[in-house]
Amino acid sequence: MGKICWDFPLKGSGNEQGYTDSGIELFKGKELLENLAREICQNSLDAKDPDADGPVEVTFSLRMIQKEKHALFSEYSQCLESCKENWKGRMDNRLKDFLSAAEQMLAGSEIPVLVASDFNTKGLTGAYASEDEKSPWRALAHTDGASVAKDSDSAGSYGIGKNAPFACTALSTVFYNTFAIDGSRAFQGTARMATLKINGKKTVGTGHYLYLVDDENWRPIKMGDGCSFLDEFSRERHGTDIIVVGFNEVDSWIDRMVHAIVSNFFLAMNLSDSALDRPSTSFQLAVVSLLA
Repeated sequence: MGKICWDFPLKGSGNEQGYTDSGIELFKGKELLENLAREICQNSLDAKDPDADGPVEVTFSLRMIQKEKHALFSEYSQCLESCKENWKGRMDNRLKDFLSAAEQMLAGSEIPVLVASDFNTKGLTGAYASEDEKSPWRALAHTDGASVAKDSDSAGSYGIGKNAPFACTALSTVFYNTFAIDGSRAFQGTARMATLKINGKKTVGTGHYLYLVDDENWRPIKMGDGCSFLDEFSRERHGTDIIVVGFNEVDSWIDRMVHAIVSNFFLAMNLSDSALDRPSTSFQLAVVSLLA
């Protein structure tokens, strides 16, 4: 019988992986949220459902998740300890800073989570395709170092831009949730740490929170699998949620996000459809309508 868990595959004879990731470092700096908004909104525009009524909608919201309700956080803490065990006595400053920030984030009772949700899009099709088939889901959620076109008529691809959300999380963790037009629903997390040592064996540095069927087979988490974290993000309309767990840019995030979206997508915004209405609370950014 399978289980839902963090899975960091054994590295075998492969290289140890440190914490530094050039793809993520590219998006860090003073334009952090501008990079995030640009990449997410462009991906949503590229995934527009031609049969949908109305423009693409993108909603950004900040939620505070109760840590104790979800086992994935205590399991993640164990992964951090396994990472520390592997690098004991030879840890560089980047890894020290990451581990310190991650532990501080997990010390609280609530975890800030930024959720970017799109609607009137196709969602991420191919969640249950084989590894030899083209799959927009796998290109985003389970592929590194390859740029895979979303569709023949798409302007972009799930290449290096998908690293932008990882630059905004103290836990270096992003989840993906989709309800696609092919009928598939899928949920999966990615954590980018450094090589771990688990039960005396070393792993790769990137792990996934998924449904592990056995030692060699896995799949995304489905509704009905009993994942409490998935239950936080139920979806009735086609589209995709990018869930930045341990969001570390909370201060003035709405004003900065609005500025970033207007700067990058002013010509694409449907201003007649109350785009970027000022929210009544500091935890919700109203729907952004984008004309594809």
